[in-house]
This record gives sequence, C-alpha cells and structure tokens, in this order.
Amino acid sequence: MPEVVSYEENGKDARGVDYSRLTALLIEATKQQQREIRQQQTLLRTQAAAIRDLEVRASGNAHSSAESAGTNVGSSAGPGSRRNKP
Repeated sequence: MPEVVSYEENGKDARGVDYSRLTALLIEATKQQQREIRQQQTLLRTQAAAIRDLEVRASGNAHSSAESAGTNVGSSAGPGSRRNKP
C-alpha cells in the first residue's frame, strides 16, 4: 500500500503512514473480501446440492443394480456352465 506511506527523499526509506487513508483502504478491502466470501458460500451451497443429488442417484442406481443382480441368484449353472458336465 505505497499510496498511504510517505517516503524519505531517497524514495526507499519510509517516513510515515497516513492512517486516515489506510482506514479507507482497509474498509474497501474488507468489503471486497465479504463479497468474495458470499460468492464462495453460494458456490459451496450449489456444489453441496449437486453432490447430494449425485449421491441420491448413485444410491438409487446401486439399489436397482442389486435388485437386478438378485434376480440372477442361483442361475450360475445356466447354459454353457461346466458345473454339470463330466
């Protein structure tokens, strides 16, 4: 924040800080930070909802797959099986 710092004539050594200007910069920085936090919170809520939706879909698909697999239980000796062949 060089705009609030006064320097010696050599341009390198700091002489002082204009705190009244620093306060305004800090307030604006805080406002920007809060805007970013709100945007991130919105994004997190959206992502959390998408994850929940995917989990519901995945559990529904897993349940459907398990039911489908259950209909084939005990049919492992079907056509082409070597189980009953000499």
